[in-house]
Formats: sequence, C-alpha cells, structure tokens
Amino acid sequence: MGCVHSLAVGLPAVWFFGCNSPPPIPDNPVPFAAPDLGVTKTLAAPPPPISGGTMLLSRDGKTAIASDPDRDFVSFVDISTATVRARAGLSPHDEPGRLVEDNGGQVHVALRGSGELATLSLASGQLVGRRPVCPQPRGVAYDATSDHVLVACATGEFVTLPAASGPAVSVVVIEPDLRDVVIDGDSIFVSKFRTAEILKMTRNGDITGRVSLPGTPFSAGAGLPSPGAPPGQPSGGPPSAQPSAGFIRGQSAGALAAMAWRMRLTSDHQLMVSYQLDSVAFVRTTPGGYGGGSGIVEPALASVGTADMTAARLPLALDGVVLPVDVAPPPAGVTGGVPPVLVAAANWKSRLTRPYVRPSSVGSLGAPAAVEGQIIAAEIGQDGTIFLQSREPARLYVVQAAASNQADALLSTITLSGESREDTGHTIFHTNSGGNLACASCHGEGGDDAQTWNFNGSKPRRTPSLLGTVKGTAPYHWDADFPDLQALSHEVYTRRMSGRLLAPDQVSALRDWLEPLPAPKRPAVDPAARARGEALFLGKATCSTCHSGSSFTNNATVDVGTGIPLQVPPLVGVGARGPFMHTGCAATLMERFTKCATSAHGTTSDLTPAEINDLVIFLSSI
Repeated sequence: MGCVHSLAVGLPAVWFFGCNSPPPIPDNPVPFAAPDLGVTKTLAAPPPPISGGTMLLSRDGKTAIASDPDRDFVSFVDISTATVRARAGLSPHDEPGRLVEDNGGQVHVALRGSGELATLSLASGQLVGRRPVCPQPRGVAYDATSDHVLVACATGEFVTLPAASGPAVSVVVIEPDLRDVVIDGDSIFVSKFRTAEILKMTRNGDITGRVSLPGTPFSAGAGLPSPGAPPGQPSGGPPSAQPSAGFIRGQSAGALAAMAWRMRLTSDHQLMVSYQLDSVAFVRTTPGGYGGGSGIVEPALASVGTADMTAARLPLALDGVVLPVDVAPPPAGVTGGVPPVLVAAANWKSRLTRPYVRPSSVGSLGAPAAVEGQIIAAEIGQDGTIFLQSREPARLYVVQAAASNQADALLSTITLSGESREDTGHTIFHTNSGGNLACASCHGEGGDDAQTWNFNGSKPRRTPSLLGTVKGTAPYHWDADFPDLQALSHEVYTRRMSGRLLAPDQVSALRDWLEPLPAPKRPAVDPAARARGEALFLGKATCSTCHSGSSFTNNATVDVGTGIPLQVPPLVGVGARGPFMHTGCAATLMERFTKCATSAHGTTSDLTPAEINDLVIFLSSI
C-alpha cells in the first residue's frame, strides 16, 4: 500500500503527498490579501519574468509608447483621442523593454530577448531598423550632445551607437549587472540591478563615483550581515556609502539594499530609484517567517544627488507595495506638489493591495478601484495626468490625480491587445503571496538578489538563481530540504510566505513556468582560454565529477570540506550570479579558488594562477 498522510480539517484544497514528501504541517490561516488565482491557466509559450519600466511619454506630450515584452510589440497611443494609432510588431521572444526618444523623431527600444536595439518612427510607429548590441541589453538613454544612443547591458557592456543608424561606435566592458542609464549634463549614471548600486561614469566608460543605495542601520547585537551579504566593491573603485535611515517595519535589525528595479532623473537633478530592502535579521523558517504582517523584504525609494552622489532614502509611506518595478517622478513644471507614482507589480488579484501608490510623507494617496490588472509601468504628464501600463490585461489607464485623502479618477481605459497572456505559474511567482512579498521579491526576473540570508540565526544561505537551474535538479535548496517542487511550494510559499495552499494543478503550472526559464546569455570570452579552462574542468580539476550534464550538476548532496552535506548546485549561468558558494563567501569566481577553497571541493590546490584564470573564464561562459 502507498504512503498516505492525513490532512488537517479545513484546508482550502485537497493535497496528495508522495512517499518522498514529509507529512503536511498545519498551515497558516489564508491571509485576507492572498491572491485569488482563479482557474488554472498554462500557456504553451510562457510569458517572461517581469522587468517593468516599459513605457515612455513623447517629449511633445502627444503620444504614449508602450513596450509589450509578453506579446512582442510596441504600441503608440494617441493621448488626445485615447486610441492606439500604431503598433510595431517584433519577432517572437524579442522581449522589448526600456525606450528612449531621440532628437530625430525616432524611438529606440532595448530588445532584452534578442540582444538588439530596435529603432521605430515616432510619427508612423513603424520599425525602422534593428541593430545587434550585446547579449543582454537593459537600459537606454539618448545623448543629445553627440546624437548617440547609450545602452547598458546586464552582461557588463556599455555600448554607444549613432542615433540615426549604423553599428556601435564604442563598446566598453564595465562590470556585470548593469541596468538603467541616465544622462545629466556631462555625467552618465548607470544602476546595477541585483546589488543596488549607482555608478557615475564618463562618456568613455571610466567610473568616477559609486554609491550603494541606502539600507537601514544595524542594531547592536541584532542580526549582523552574513558573510558575503554586502555587495563587494570592485578593486579600484571608490568605497560605497550607506547613509543611515530610520528603521522600517519588520527590519529593526537592519537591512541591505537589493534589486534596484528602476532609476529615473527628476526635474531637480536627482536620481530617483525604486528598490528593495532585504532584512539581515535572523530569518525564521516557522509559519509566517518570511512575511505576514512584517516581511523580510520591503520596498524603498531613494534619491541620489548627481553632483555629489549623496544617497538618502525618501521618507515616504510605501506600505503594501510589493515588487516596485517602476517609479515615475513628476516632470518639471507640474504644480501642486505632485508626488511620484510607484508601481506595485505584485499587487494583483489581491483584495487589499493597490496596483500603484502615490507615496507622500503623510501616507499613500488613494487609487481608483477601476484600475485593474498587473501594472508594470507608469508616467506622469506635464499636467499631472498619470499613465499606467497593465501587463495583463494589456491596457493603458489614464488617471487624474486627486488631492490628499481622495481617490484618483479614471479618465480612460485603452486596450493595447485583446490577447490574454495570463499564466498561473507566472502569476504565483509575481503576486503578493499574502505575506507582503512574492517569489520574485528574492528571485527578481527569475534570478536572484545577490543576498545571503541568515536562516534561524546560524545558517547563512545564498539566494539561488532560477534561470536555467530548475528542471531536473531536485532536490531543492542548498541543504536538499525538498525532494520536489510540491514539497518546496508547500513549505516555502504556503507556510513561510503566508500563502494559500497550492492545489496540484497550480503547482504544475508553477513548474511549467519555472522549468523553461532560460539561462542568462553570457558575454563573449577568449576562445583559447575557454578551451583550456574546459579541459581543466573536465580533467585535472575534477569539477565534472559532480558538475556534469546540461545543467552542470549530478544532483548529489555531498560535503566538499565545509563540514555539512550540501546540494551540488547547477553551474549553468554561474558567472551572472555572484557572490558565490552557499554562504556568499566568494565575491568573485576567482575567490572561490582562493579564500573560499576547501579540501574536498575539486582538485584545485595545485592549479597555477594561469590555470585558475582559464577555469574562471570557462565558468563565466557557461
């Protein structure tokens, strides 16, 4: 007879646990804010992870331009008539993202999926051309002084192209994790996504300043940062600054900045950045330990002075915001003290949370109930009108901002597409579980937040990336705690994140969305060095004894000299997810073979510095 575990009375769904799964543990009461997932839907072509910031208002104020990474087109909306006047179709999996307008009547769009820059006519809305840029283009900006388009890439390249047409005139490799680009006078500013840093650069790509976005101060004796948790500073750069700020709910032990979702330039020459704060307190693995009233991840807004790079957290009320993927500062000339608009992409399908907030020092102003869907981008017009882009359904909402303590007024709803891209697995991953966080709060864009969490006060563990690393790699978590996704979702999503108990078809939908997530594209490397590194990996260094197969793991749980058995992690895309090791010990791949080397972790102690360098180059390429 098979294994059967009885369930407590009153659970919202019937659940079957296989023989390899632990008996169910009594669950939390379903929070009022838990999402209503509705009928389970699974798309044959799953939608990409949410990145946000996919809308632009033309400088003349007549057109709203919206990228649709789920449907691979760009919409041009006539604001005066509230109609879509043109749509530029793109290729499947182009995944259009950030946009910028130049002085020649063109709009340039970073194609995240295909590694190209698309150029569109503002007048006709049609595609003019497309050019290769880098493996992972992210931010775009227009440099009017030289008539160039600047592109920042997650793979580390900073690319300069002529606005009109033609190939890149400059490609400078800065460092990985680049995101948004902002130009202010003679200075260029580039944000880093996972580590939440801002770089100040020259047009030649030289870094002249660096600042980490502000966290919260650490209480004496409270949870201190785990090894590897603070973002490492590349050699030669100025030291980071972490201006102190007041404590925030749920994080009185202190918090570190993570995942700078969006950086914008304000009219008074400040950089406004929406990001997250990750608690350094002991993370409980008990029911509600990740979120439920107070969470281990909180939203934040910061300003950074473009002149002196002084960073400070803005004292605004952000309660209830989950996944702050975009922020829209008011443009110059707007009167009446209009606050910024902060998008809350995970506040979808919830009875409590709002899809966006207008934070102020006295609280968040109201949002209209008629604004539905998953909001991923926002803009504010010269007259204070708010424009909101919804991912699902594909709509543009035009909203009139109201005074304090009043609800905003919905002026119009513009349908951008009738095609639904709702996918239950995608929804589970990107929606507030009920505990004021989502899966994407730590696994932004399907990856990781570069953080090392202090579980139960004595167990530092790095957030694993999910990009290309889920399929066929069970058991999951560093300590091989969960034999399958069913067990993991029950323990982590339902218990620790205060979520609903997911039904079997919902877990299947989550699996069907997670497993196809592609590994991050990697930058080109020296082919000769890569070949030498691969030979070492397969031979002398004996790495492939454990790191084998398409994901570079044999799924074993072994002690490599740390004193505890740990799951062999997949190495696909490893170069994109530092710091490394289960404790975040190694800030770079090189440090894995030096300061963080252990006796049974491969055969690397007798490798020469040149051989280690070749091995690192190979690892960076897979």
